[in-house]
Amino acid sequence: MGNAPLTDEEAHELERWLGDDERRRGMLLRAEATLSYMGRARALAQQQRPAPAERPVGRMSPRSAGRSGRPLAIAACSCALVATAFVVGQFLLPSRAVEIRTAVGEVREVALTNGSFTSIKEGER
Repeated sequence: MGNAPLTDEEAHELERWLGDDERRRGMLLRAEATLSYMGRARALAQQQRPAPAERPVGRMSPRSAGRSGRPLAIAACSCALVATAFVVGQFLLPSRAVEIRTAVGEVREVALTNGSFTSIKEGER
């Protein structure tokens, strides 16, 4: 458990505690594994890292090696494509809309493209 061996009294106390509940052996193993990983992390954190001036020039650092501008460029191109399609659709393609005006007192019946009819009263468009 620790660096020092257990005394006879501590070993007896541990065995009694482990015997009280069958799940405690698993808990003890998990706790020992956690302590082991914490010791590894502590050892890795103490390793020396080169100062920023000592890093090789012209090479990407390990943290930024996986990062590139490609996802941002793809997103920007996609936005530009959508904006271009909108402009072409709104301003350059001919509109199929027809404007119909009625005179004062006139009611006109108009056939729609789906085969139905609608009535337009005076003053409506």
